[in-house]
Amino acid sequence: MNHIKTRLRQLSGPVPLSVAAAFLIGAGFIALAGYSPLGAYEAMARGSLATPLGLANTLQRAVPLIGMAIAVAVAFRAGVFNIGMEGQMVMGSLAGAITALYLPGPAPLVVMAALVAGTAGGALWGLASAGLQFKPGVPVLISSLLLSYPARYFASWVVRFPLKDPSSSMVATRQFDLQLPMLAPAQAPAGQWISQTFGARSVAAVITSSVNWGLILVLGVVLAVAFANKRTVFGYETAMTGHNALFARYGGAASGTVLLQTMALSGGLSGLVGTIFVIGA
Repeated sequence: MNHIKTRLRQLSGPVPLSVAAAFLIGAGFIALAGYSPLGAYEAMARGSLATPLGLANTLQRAVPLIGMAIAVAVAFRAGVFNIGMEGQMVMGSLAGAITALYLPGPAPLVVMAALVAGTAGGALWGLASAGLQFKPGVPVLISSLLLSYPARYFASWVVRFPLKDPSSSMVATRQFDLQLPMLAPAQAPAGQWISQTFGARSVAAVITSSVNWGLILVLGVVLAVAFANKRTVFGYETAMTGHNALFARYGGAASGTVLLQTMALSGGLSGLVGTIFVIGA
C-alpha cells in the first residue's frame, strides 16, 4: 500500500502533470483545427520514434532543447529569472564560431577550444546581466531579456560583414574546416563494426552515424548539474535561495555571489549549446 501511495505521489508531481497538461492543451488545438488528436499523436510517435531515422532526428533536435532547458532550470532553481538565454546562446556560439574559423591546430583541440570559448562567451553575457542588477539596479528579468537584442544584432553584423564568405551570395561565414564528429561515423572502424554486427539500417548504426557528440556532452551536463544540485555547496545555496532568499542569507549564503555564479553557469551552458549547434555536423 505504501508503495502504491508513493507511486501516486510521483505521478501527481509537477513533471508528470506538466507533460499531461501539454498533451491535453495540444489535443485541444488539434481538435479546434478539425483533426483527430489521437491520430496526430499516433503520427507524431510513429515519425519520431518508430523508425531508426526518425529516432536519430529526434535525438538530434533534442540536444539544443535539453541543453537550453538545463540552462533555464539552473537559473530558476536559484530564483533568478534569466530569460535572456537566447542572447547568451548567440554570443557563445559567435565566440565558438570565431575560434573554430581562425584558431590553428589539430581538429580535436580546436573543437575543444571552440566549446570552451563558446561557454565563456555565454557566461560573460550572463554576467553582464548580473552586473546590471548590482549597479544601476536593473533586475535580471529585464536586463537579460533586453541584452538579447544587441547580441542578435551584433552577431548578425559580424556574420554579414567581418566574417562573411566573399565567395557566397548567402549571409554566412565560410564553411568550417572541422565539425563536432558523429558518435561513430559509418566509414570509421567503430561505425563499420556496428554496421556489420547490427546491420547497416539498424537503430544503433543509424543513430551513431547520424547523431554527433553533442548528445553525449549534453547528457554529461545533465549529470553534472544533477550532481552539483545534490552534492555541492553551490547546489544547496541555490536551492535555499530559490525557496527563501532571507533564510538563505541567514544561513550564510551570499545572495550576490549566488547570483553571479548562477548567471555565469546559466549563460555558460547556453553558450555551450549554441556552439554545439553551430559546429555540430
